[in-house]
Amino acid sequence: MENIYSIEQVNEILTQIADDIPHMFYKGLNGGIILEEDSKLHDDSLEHAPMYILGQYIRDILGAKIKIYYGSFMEVYPFVSVEFLENRLKEVLYHELLHHVEYLAGMDDLAVEDEIHLKAYLDKFNK
Repeated sequence: MENIYSIEQVNEILTQIADDIPHMFYKGLNGGIILEEDSKLHDDSLEHAPMYILGQYIRDILGAKIKIYYGSFMEVYPFVSVEFLENRLKEVLYHELLHHVEYLAGMDDLAVEDEIHLKAYLDKFNK
């Protein structure tokens, strides 16, 4: 079955969202924002309740970048309205950008929050 939204359509939406964010928040994000075609499962994802990664803030030897996983969005939200998709893309991009801003500020509060959500997922589905 073909996805309701093409990668090109999602990229247009994501680009518009990114363009609306003040450029000061991109300081040091030298790898930019990448829309990855593939889906990505979390390393701790359970077979009977898959947990897809929608976005990821990555720091490596090349610098900092944000990846948004088109394939994961299409797995999790295959038949949503364009408004829902826009809102969810915005939430994920803001979340990943907040990881970047926190890194620049020497903080890691969002990573702690992410761990709490992971624990809740594991507790819920590991029964």
